[in-house]
Amino acid sequence: MLPETVYPLMARLVGIFFLFGVLSCAATDSGAGRATPLPLFNVGYQVLDLKSRKDGQEQTLTVAVWYPTAAQPKLHNYGGPTSGNVAVDAAPRVEGGPCPFLVFSRGYGGSGLSAVFFTEPLAAHGWLVACPDHHDKHSAVRIRTG
Repeated sequence: MLPETVYPLMARLVGIFFLFGVLSCAATDSGAGRATPLPLFNVGYQVLDLKSRKDGQEQTLTVAVWYPTAAQPKLHNYGGPTSGNVAVDAAPRVEGGPCPFLVFSRGYGGSGLSAVFFTEPLAAHGWLVACPDHHDKHSAVRIRTG
């Protein structure tokens, strides 16, 4: 049996996946009978190093961030076989007000780059997505080194 505190989190996750599914639906092109994508935002990408102190020691948390931007994207290799279409270090798009924010933590053994297939489409639909690297020794992939 799961602790009661897990159920609200699970409900939020189900809601996020439902919303992602709704946002990724396509509109039908009346003439050709093929799907055409909904209007999307260009996607910006930055890597941030967030500094903190723990027990008198400075620590760094590296976070990959995807967001809507007005800048033109280009093909970008994140490292290894992982690539995407992003505007690296571009200014965030501020028109249209605030956007939804998701911190996606891949968990033990994962990397902030493990979900590019998920993070870029969310940002293209107006989301701000932050994915931290974890400080575990079993991660084969790191944000800065690929």
